[in-house]
Amino acid sequence: MRTAKLIFCFLLILSLLNCSTDQKGAKKMSGTVGELIEALKPNTNCIVLGESNETLLLVTPEYGARILAVSVEGLKGKNLIWANPKILSDSFWTQTPRDWNLGGARTWIAPEDLYYLDEGGNWFVPNQMDPGNYQLVKHTGDTIICSNEFNIKSKKDVDYHVQLVRSIRMLKSSEAVPEGVKYVGFEFTHDLVNLSDKTIGTDMDYMGLWSLIQINPGGTMILPINEADSKDAPPYRDYFNIFPPERLKMADGLICVKIDGQFRGKIGIAPWAAKGAVCYLADGYLIIKEFPVDPNSSYLDHPWGKPSDYGDAVQMYNDDGNMGGFGEMECHAPASIIEPNDKISHTCAVSFYTGDNDILKKIAEERLGIDLAKATIY
Repeated sequence: MRTAKLIFCFLLILSLLNCSTDQKGAKKMSGTVGELIEALKPNTNCIVLGESNETLLLVTPEYGARILAVSVEGLKGKNLIWANPKILSDSFWTQTPRDWNLGGARTWIAPEDLYYLDEGGNWFVPNQMDPGNYQLVKHTGDTIICSNEFNIKSKKDVDYHVQLVRSIRMLKSSEAVPEGVKYVGFEFTHDLVNLSDKTIGTDMDYMGLWSLIQINPGGTMILPINEADSKDAPPYRDYFNIFPPERLKMADGLICVKIDGQFRGKIGIAPWAAKGAVCYLADGYLIIKEFPVDPNSSYLDHPWGKPSDYGDAVQMYNDDGNMGGFGEMECHAPASIIEPNDKISHTCAVSFYTGDNDILKKIAEERLGIDLAKATIY
């Protein structure tokens, strides 16, 4: 009897945490989007775009203005992007300073080695930027706008006064979706406003816009590239650990990377090699992220502490579990001079499909103009 009670208590605790570990050890959020919302409500404001019993997005307007969950089955559906299991614990919300790592889709500034490294080379996330102090500006129907005004000092001890504005709009499919497939999407535009009295890019170093989406492990990141436009330089480069052959394959204009949350690795794709899309194929669902890329523009982000005469337009990341065991789809806006009281903008569109894997592959091929028969799918 005592053994049975102990087993019951253990299972009850797991149920309350709504958290699981997959066979390979990477932590994932389980349960439904509705359960996630109920867990978040005591700690931060939640806004749902869409329908509670159909397709929806969950946004945390005051905490990083993130898109934290995406579902094609309403509140009863599972989250198609990664949310940090730690946000279900009280200790996450009582930390000082507040932790940035909720998960989901967010905006950061670039380059990383200028704003996220201290003089000793230690990495940190500026708290005033993320989660920041976002304010809800507007919420009408399936659109939400949030803004965060803050001061930040670069590694060169230069002060910036800027504002980030995130405009998020839920999308309906503009094309017929195959039978058995469900779709939900969103478009977001983020703005970087210069509130300083000096010009960014001339009086001060450049600052740029950086879009990141955290995704669940267990699939394949597929990055289309222009191999012919390498300009005598490799189309991609590693930032941290070098991806071994069993984790990354490049062939026929595609880079395919295993995303499992068990190996710390990141690659960046040069602007002349990058195409304006990244997709993620996992069992039963597909994510396509689309954005503009200018092959002739300058971009800002590059490997930390290493000389570089160019920055990367597209990036991807695979965590090793130390930050939660997720993957990331990342892209940048090109560097631009920003006069006082002026701004730059960058828009991305993200599509989610669920259904049979073979049909999802065909959707990816048609949308991106690629041939997955030649791809390595992990």
